[in-house]
Amino acid sequence: MTDNLYHLEECVKAAEQCVQTQDRAISQLATGIRDLPRLTAILHNERHFLLLPEPLLRQYKGELAEDLSPQIDTLIDRAEKAISRHEKRAGDLRQTLELVKNSSLDPATLPSSTNSTSTIAQSKPNSSARNPGKIPFDMKQLDAAQKRRFIMLKGKKDRLERELSKLS
Repeated sequence: MTDNLYHLEECVKAAEQCVQTQDRAISQLATGIRDLPRLTAILHNERHFLLLPEPLLRQYKGELAEDLSPQIDTLIDRAEKAISRHEKRAGDLRQTLELVKNSSLDPATLPSSTNSTSTIAQSKPNSSARNPGKIPFDMKQLDAAQKRRFIMLKGKKDRLERELSKLS
């Protein structure tokens, strides 16, 4: 039993020594890092320069240029392809907008019965004087499918005009 107490007492002494060593280490670290905020501010605000020989600097610049030039070329190619895609898309949108402008108010393009186009064209003869270039018609004379198609085409025209204005 006394043997066990002896070993236990030695363990307690060793633990106390570890705690004392740890306290000393913490106090030494505290003196080293107590000034850290001030040093951080000083080092952050000051500029430090490293002087390198000119040939070494040119060598490093050349190596950097060699390493980056393939990546830069790839990025330039990707940018050119994206620009050409956007230009093609803008052209397609312009064509679509023109088609929609030309066809959205043209009763011949609306799905209709055989006599609805003649009725639409004859419904308001004076409105062509107010809106030159547009064929007049009365929405009341359209059936449900024609109204839906007209509203869809008008919305498409508005959307294409907004996209065209964004691209221009």
